[in-house]
Formats: sequence, C-alpha cells, structure tokens
Amino acid sequence: MIRKLMNDKWCMAIMIVTWLLLIWARTFTGMAGVNGEVPVWGILGLSVVTIVCTFILGYFFVFGYYENDFFYEDNEVSVEDLYDGEDEELKKFTRKLVDFFYEKPDEQSQALNRSLLAVAILAALFLFSFISAEWNGWIDLFSDSTYMEIGFFSFDKTYIFDVLMIVLFPLWTTFIIRKIAEKRCTVGAVISGTVQILTLTMLGFLLYMQLSNIWLMKMAFINCLTLIMAVKGYLWKHIDKKGNAVAMIIGYVLFWVLLMSMLTHSGQTVAEFMGVENPSDISSTGSYISNVWTIMKEAAFVGQSFSLLRNPYVTEFMMTSTNPIIGALFYGGWLAAILLVLVSIIFVFTAGVILIRSKRRDGRDIMLCMAWAVLVIRLAAGTLYSFGIPTYILPLFSGKFGIRMDSMCMTLLILGCLHNKINAWFEGIFEKTEEEEYDEEDE
Repeated sequence: MIRKLMNDKWCMAIMIVTWLLLIWARTFTGMAGVNGEVPVWGILGLSVVTIVCTFILGYFFVFGYYENDFFYEDNEVSVEDLYDGEDEELKKFTRKLVDFFYEKPDEQSQALNRSLLAVAILAALFLFSFISAEWNGWIDLFSDSTYMEIGFFSFDKTYIFDVLMIVLFPLWTTFIIRKIAEKRCTVGAVISGTVQILTLTMLGFLLYMQLSNIWLMKMAFINCLTLIMAVKGYLWKHIDKKGNAVAMIIGYVLFWVLLMSMLTHSGQTVAEFMGVENPSDISSTGSYISNVWTIMKEAAFVGQSFSLLRNPYVTEFMMTSTNPIIGALFYGGWLAAILLVLVSIIFVFTAGVILIRSKRRDGRDIMLCMAWAVLVIRLAAGTLYSFGIPTYILPLFSGKFGIRMDSMCMTLLILGCLHNKINAWFEGIFEKTEEEEYDEEDE
C-alpha cells in the first residue's frame, strides 16, 4: 500500500496537498492573531509567487535543455571501468593509460580557469564595495544588515540568501569538484579549486555577517554538507589517498569555525551568540519560551483550554504569534498540534521520495540534496522551537523568509523530477524511432 502511495504520481500529489495544509495552518494562525490583519490569500500568494518565479528561472537557467559544460552526464572513463582487480601496480598503470588517452587537460584547465576568473571578479567587486563605502557609498554591500546599495538602487539581500545557499554555492562547488576530478586531482587543479571554494565561502560570510548569527550557522552547515556530498559523489573514487580528502573537508569546517569565532565576544552566552538581544528575558514571565511552556502545560487534548484563555500573558502573546504549531496547540489542543507535525513530516518525507526518484549524476544532484536538507533542518529545528527549545528557526512555511525558502526548495525538487520525466520521454521517443528505422532497413 505504501509503495503504491509513494509512486511518482501519488507522491507529488501528497506533497502538494500537505503544502496546502501547512499554508492554511499558517494563514489561520495569522488571521487569529495580530488582530486579524493577515490577508486570507497573503501567505498562499507569497508562496505561489515564489513557486512561479523559481519555476521560470529554474527551468531556463538550471534545468534548461541547452546543456553545456556546466551540466553534463557523468560518462567519464575511470580506472574502475577498465580494471577492478586488486593488483595495485596494474591499477596504477591503468590509471596512467586513462589519463593519457581520455583526459583533456586543455579543456578542463580552461573551464577551471574561467571559474577562477569569475571568482576573482566577484572578490574585486566586494573589495571595491568596502572602498566605496568609505568614500561615497556608491556600492555598499556590507554596512547594513538587510539592504545593499548599488548606485541609486537598494536591494533586500535576504531575498537572495536562499538562492546563494541552496542554488549558487552547491552548483558552483560541484562544478569545481568535478573539474578537479577530471584533472585527476593534479596539484594545480586542487589549489585552484580550494582557493575558489574558500573565496566563495568568505564572500557569503561577509555579505551576511551583519545579520543574526543563526543565518550564518545555517549557511555554514549547508556549505559544509555541500562540500562533503560533492567530494563523496564526484571526487572520492579518483583519490588514491582518501585521507587527503578527509583532511580537506576538516580544514573547510575549521575555516568556518574560524569565521564564526570572529563574531564571538568575551563572556558571551550561547543565546547572545545566536542573536537574542536580551537573554535574561528567556526565562522571564511573558517571554516566548515561558509562554510556550505555559501553553504546553495547560493545553487541552482537544479544543481550547479555558485556563489559557484567562491568562493575560498568553493571550497577548498569541495576538502577535504566527507560529502555526503553537497556534494549533492553543486553538485546537495537543491533537491538532500533533496532526500538524505529522503533516509536516509527510511533506518532508514525500519531498525526499521525489528527490530519490529525480536524482541523477548531472551536476545538479547536490543542489537538490541541499534543497531537501534545508526542509529537514526547518522541520526538526522549527518543531523544537515550537515546543520551547531555543533553536530560533521557525517551522515550515512560517515567516516571510521561511515561506520563500521552503517554496523554492519544493519547486526545485519538483523541477528535478519533471526534468527527468521529460528527458525519459524524449529518450523513449528517440529509441522508438531508432527501432522503427532499424526494422525498415531489415525489410
């Protein structure tokens, strides 16, 4: 029964239904609180606009059919294709044959050099931004926590945070790792790739270092996970000494630790580091966590609790709360909250099934994995936050940023699945045409 529900058609339908339920829960909570100022179609409209924009841009720029050197099928010849024995000497000799006959050093060097040039241009632009901010602010990307100034225009950089973290960094990192693998891990390729990845990481850190640290912690986790999966998927089989790859990953994690240590201060608590302005308010009466604990303690199993309705701190808190799980717990009781968490789990589970069915080694697989990883993080951390654990990450489809990010991740997974289906359909037509031509020739 479960296998039938998890096929391509039903899986996508279930994910869309659970998405609508989560949007409805968020909309209901917003309408019940904030004096009913949340529009009925406001949350759904924001999610739909994000889905449409992601679908259009993703179709033309990420999953388009004009394949180039950035995306290609991984059909490279490896040592394992020619020899899978245990003789190490013969394996080394076979590797030399593969490098001599199949490697294209000029083409791969040019691709890696073009990538290095693009990274250098970005670094120069960021450096010019620092200088410009000191002069007249014509280009200022870092001074403000939310907006960046380019000429007479001002852009909200939180709008591109999810794009940089989920799309650009995974695609670019995967491209670099693949080119290193195609160069058979030569010293020059490894140095060039390492410099590029560290530079891209530094640029992302500088762009968002003015935001609360929880943003950078999410970026650090996703970037580290991206590098681990890219190395494991595209570079691992080409490395004779696996310890070198492990050391490179550990070095990258330590690089992020070094960057994050720049934001710490002497005597700073964990709550202060994560962006809480006044950590003493966490346990005080009327704070977020104390209100959540009160709601959890006094909530009924089904329906509203009269003791919560008579609590002035809780009722005032619920007027400004937009957390759908807390809203379900307050307005519907423990049963409604548990059902909403189950809906969220089903949504993420079906998204994972779509990922497995749409995953292909074409350079976009790491990006799709990161999209699903973000949904898993928001499910786990958002649920904990809804029950009083200070993770400071809202549940799925909560907050303007969260709605945009979750909608984009869902759309990318659907696009990946549709892309594979359309490709398989065209391949089937092509094979059928070839068979018909072959039968005609036989006749």
